[in-house]
Amino acid sequence: MSIRSVLTRDLNESIRSCLGRSVKISMKCMVRMETKQDKFENRVLAFSACRLFIMTAKVPSRIDHHFHYLDIQAIESKHPNEFCLVVNDKRYTFIPADERHNEIDAMITNLGVSIKNVFPTVPLSHIVRKVEVVPARRLQKLHEVARLVEAREPVPCGGFSTQYACMCDYHNLPYRDEVAWDVDTIYLSHDSRELSLQDFDHLDPKDLVPIISALEYNTWFTKLRISHLRLSHEAAERLLHVLKKSVSLEEVYLDNTGLKADYASKLSMALLANSSSLLTVLDVSHNPIEDKGASHLTGPVGRAAKGLRQLAFSHCGLTAKGVNHLCHALSLNRTMATTLTTLDLSGNNMKEEVTNLYNFLAQPNAVQSLNVSSCDLLLDSIFGALLRGCTQNLSRLDISKNVFNTKKSKDIPPSFKQFFTSTIALKYLNCSGCRMPLEALKNLLLGLACNESTEDVELDLSSNGLGSTGAHVLESCIHGVKCVSSLDISENGLEQDLSGVVTAVSRNKSVRTLKMGRNLINIKSKHVHHVVEAVVQMIQEDDCMVEVLHLNDSRLKSDLYSLLNALGSNSCLQTLDISGNLMGDTGARLLSKALQINCRLRQICLDRNGISLQGLSDIAYGLQCNYTLKYIPAPLHDLTPCMKLSPERTEAVWRRLQDLLHRNTAPRGRPSGQAFRLQQGLLLSSAQQMLDRLVAQIREQVRTLREAGGAATEAERPPEQAIARAEAVCGDAQRCKQLMSRLHAVVTEREAAGSPVELRLSQVAEELHTVIAEHIEGTVDRMLDTAEAECPHVLVSSVREAVRATGAERLRLALPSEKVGAGLQRAGSELAERVNELHLNVAGQVSDRIVDEVIESLTRSYQELTGDVTRRRACTPDVLKSHPRLSGDVDSVGGGGESSRSREDVTSEQSSDLSPPATPQLHAKKLNLQGRKTRPKSVVDSVEGVSADHFPDLLPSLEDTEEEIDTVSELPAPAHQLRHLGKARPRRAKSRAPTRPVVGEEGAGLDSGLDAFFPPARSLPSSPLTSPDSESRQLMTTSADNTPHLGLDRTRRSSALRDDEAQRDRKSSGSAGSGGGVKKGISSVFSKLAADRVARSREDRDGDGGKSGRKGAGADTLADSDSSAGSGSADSFLNHLLSPVVVPPPGEGDSTVEPAALRRPAGLGGSDLLAEMRAKQEKRASLTPKHTPEELEERSPLQEVKGRAAALAAAAAIKSPPAAPHGPPSISPKPSLASKPKQASPLPGQGRPPPLPPGPKPRPRSMAARTEHRHSGGGSVSSGEADDAAGAASPPAVDSGPESWNSRPVDPAPAVTDGAPESDGELS
Repeated sequence: MSIRSVLTRDLNESIRSCLGRSVKISMKCMVRMETKQDKFENRVLAFSACRLFIMTAKVPSRIDHHFHYLDIQAIESKHPNEFCLVVNDKRYTFIPADERHNEIDAMITNLGVSIKNVFPTVPLSHIVRKVEVVPARRLQKLHEVARLVEAREPVPCGGFSTQYACMCDYHNLPYRDEVAWDVDTIYLSHDSRELSLQDFDHLDPKDLVPIISALEYNTWFTKLRISHLRLSHEAAERLLHVLKKSVSLEEVYLDNTGLKADYASKLSMALLANSSSLLTVLDVSHNPIEDKGASHLTGPVGRAAKGLRQLAFSHCGLTAKGVNHLCHALSLNRTMATTLTTLDLSGNNMKEEVTNLYNFLAQPNAVQSLNVSSCDLLLDSIFGALLRGCTQNLSRLDISKNVFNTKKSKDIPPSFKQFFTSTIALKYLNCSGCRMPLEALKNLLLGLACNESTEDVELDLSSNGLGSTGAHVLESCIHGVKCVSSLDISENGLEQDLSGVVTAVSRNKSVRTLKMGRNLINIKSKHVHHVVEAVVQMIQEDDCMVEVLHLNDSRLKSDLYSLLNALGSNSCLQTLDISGNLMGDTGARLLSKALQINCRLRQICLDRNGISLQGLSDIAYGLQCNYTLKYIPAPLHDLTPCMKLSPERTEAVWRRLQDLLHRNTAPRGRPSGQAFRLQQGLLLSSAQQMLDRLVAQIREQVRTLREAGGAATEAERPPEQAIARAEAVCGDAQRCKQLMSRLHAVVTEREAAGSPVELRLSQVAEELHTVIAEHIEGTVDRMLDTAEAECPHVLVSSVREAVRATGAERLRLALPSEKVGAGLQRAGSELAERVNELHLNVAGQVSDRIVDEVIESLTRSYQELTGDVTRRRACTPDVLKSHPRLSGDVDSVGGGGESSRSREDVTSEQSSDLSPPATPQLHAKKLNLQGRKTRPKSVVDSVEGVSADHFPDLLPSLEDTEEEIDTVSELPAPAHQLRHLGKARPRRAKSRAPTRPVVGEEGAGLDSGLDAFFPPARSLPSSPLTSPDSESRQLMTTSADNTPHLGLDRTRRSSALRDDEAQRDRKSSGSAGSGGGVKKGISSVFSKLAADRVARSREDRDGDGGKSGRKGAGADTLADSDSSAGSGSADSFLNHLLSPVVVPPPGEGDSTVEPAALRRPAGLGGSDLLAEMRAKQEKRASLTPKHTPEELEERSPLQEVKGRAAALAAAAAIKSPPAAPHGPPSISPKPSLASKPKQASPLPGQGRPPPLPPGPKPRPRSMAARTEHRHSGGGSVSSGEADDAAGAASPPAVDSGPESWNSRPVDPAPAVTDGAPESDGELS
């Protein structure tokens, strides 16, 4: 009878009720336990899954002792009838209760199997340090059972759930089912070997203790991560125990757990105590262990038998002393040179020399990632060590927030550049926040440019404060650095110089990622446009390789619109970050327009842009036509105010936007029709206009040649082959407009017959379904064979056929052929999209090339028809040409001014350029592809409906002339120059005189009138300053009806008018004694003045010849003088430019002046020139004639025009009807030097005309007026002249006379009733 049969039923029930129904008892036996020396008492041993209970042998039974299996330190059985357990240094001895039935071996086997069931992958000797059974064959059964346990199917995660339950029992803590479920389900599904306590940080801190303890004998998990979690004291102690006993942990992450130096000492002792440790990664970052803790950890680091692979001591409060100790341990461990790949020492204070670090890095090592950022490290020293030992393996280098030893460029060590030249594995380089000197930046870029071994380098140069000088270094070097694939230059204060950097980056075809945000915070608004245009130009290039562009936090506002307009047809960018630019709802609307046709963007960030709910709705609307954008990060800053105002609508809009993005993540085929139509519109938007106009010109030329075929000679008439060829090219030009549609039709026809890609995918789908079915059938057969081998008596043929039929049915339902085809279509949708892109690119290239060839053929045909292929330089500088003009293009093709078109056609075309600002400007020439890809500016970015970039050209272009050559230097065209749109228009005549009188200043000094006497030479906003002899004689002409106008094109005037001007030029040249021809340059003007002075001096010595030229009728003399002033002589031009017209007091009009009075002193500069000007004014004042009222009525109102503003006013008075029947005409604003009019000559049969009626604004007093007043003794106007002046309807004229006229108040008078305005003849 066995011992267990001695246990009565009552005793068994008492033991079960005492232990509880939940405790599973695997074995109960009656034994005698030694309570005192040589004294034994009856006890009952109850073996549970993880605990041994010693119960009393009486009813009711109670627990005498109990202990966990993990507390057992030794198992001894030196005799067959003796069983000893050592638990917590206390010895328990048991002997059988019945010597006839010895169960000692069964108890030892049951105890070992129970431990093995909990920890199946760990040897029993590793859990129980001492197992001594004599003889050893008694353990044979235990070993056999242990092998069976190990051979069983492995449990999830190495039996972690059972071990966790065992540890909960060991620590007497509650068992959490969720912990076991998470590990057995989530960790197992991901096959994760890393146990992270962050998954259980929601539990009570004491619940983490059994979770950590479960890793003590678990061999599944090899990584333990306790990051950003404060451990309790019990948990920290259990961690040390685990590290002391674990035989599988290889990586331990303890970053930011609050460890101190004393715990670092315990950690070091625990690691040293584990002789079986496999530790390769130790991370104690962000723990204040300081130098003391680092010194303790040097022990396990230096004694790691297999070396460490990763070591992290970042932000541990270390100094150079602690780093030296740590690196010295690394140098002593010989295995570290081949195993250590990652070293992180960032965030420590290394202001002093860290020679041990340099020594370790200088040795040949396997370090692949080195992080020494924010260490106050002197970068001059470390690169010498890196050059010697880290050029072969180092792939990631972070030296950010460190400084160089000096700012002097000569102190940059040569090893700095040599390292970047010789490294062969570098992939990431972070130099942000280093305040890098310019010489260091230059050496860095040049070193990488010379490196041909590495590629795809990510370079971070942000926050270096490079400024303008750094931008120049980047601009000159970055285009040659072909190994850089990602460039970060954000927050460098580049401002307006960023445009040059972007242009340089665009020439580097290896850069895929460009980050340049936070560079335009302090930029002036006038420079932002250039930066944005450079970005637009870069992404619009055909060979642009930039896929990721960051322009975040630049505050571009409305300047971002140009970039958004260029996104529509962009084909390179996949990720765009425009957050923090405050583009508003207008920018959101433009982005919506771009998304409707963009087929390349995958991700866009647009937070902090001030987008309201309307802007988000616009973006969602644009996404309805977009099938490629897949991700938009939630704009939390912009959504927050929207949620406060209208939460329901905001939620609906955002849900709709997310639904559209989710739709785009599903692969689908996209029709190519939209892309073809878009490409056709881009190619022909402006080329069609050019084609139409060229075809019209050729057909007009052909018609003209055929009409004049009989009159033209054989030499002048082009061959018939040229005409036939021109007509054929015109036909090709008409047909090439629809070439893109025809090419699209070709693609559509091939796809309608069945795309070979889709057909092949369908065939593959059918074949694949067949292969899958055969594979499943084969697998089922192999399974059935295996089952039949295991259970041959159960698996009969009928069961086998039933199982096979069930498998086929499941295959048919779970994986039909349609699903296989759908899966292949989803997989092939990306391939089909690439095929469509290739079709589109090829069609675009073909169409564009054909259009270019047609334009060139049309040009050659026009040249053959006209017979002239010469091209002359235009007279107008390039700065005046705002856009290409048709006339210039035709002249270049057909021989300049000898075009066969009539002058009326030329005039009509040129006058069309002076259309109102709202008239669309049709470009005559074909725009480049980048310009056609950019969406025009919207009315939201314009002034009164006129786009800011399309203001009309107010000045028509000058055609080439044979008489003169332009001497104006080629000035750079301004980017955006303001233009006064209404300045050249005639103003409405005023109906009343101004009420404010003009009061002159008495007793002014000699210097008070210099500013008025020498007015600044102003020019129109779009025209540069010109020299007097280049085009000033052409800029103002007088038509045949004495109407002044802007005569910028001399070839428009009739030959009769040109002959008249030439005759007047000869007359004035003869009277003044000047040489013919126009000099070049302003210096020739002064040389001509000197020649005129010598000539007049000779006339004075000759006697009557000189006097007769000045005496006689005042009208003839003054007319000759005025005619001379209107001619091309330099003397007359300078006097007309600088001197106002002076009228003498009454009674002096018939007096003559001797030529000797006009003699000038030697020298032409300074006060001598001023004296000559005074003498000239005295001469002209003395020659002014007097006329009767009858003569004044018969005279033309334009004969006395002297000033430039008066000429424009006269033109306005003639061309535009007056606002009222009475009142003076208005005078236009004073034109610039470039538009100075020629002096009008008197008509035959008329006397001297009266001067132009005075304008409303008086001209400032000149030096000549004060000089005349001083010479005449301060005489005033006579009573008759005062009456005439009182009867005038306007105040004094712009070019006023003596000072007394300006000082005399003018009383308003009623308007003159006759048709012509009355004015005193001497008030000119």
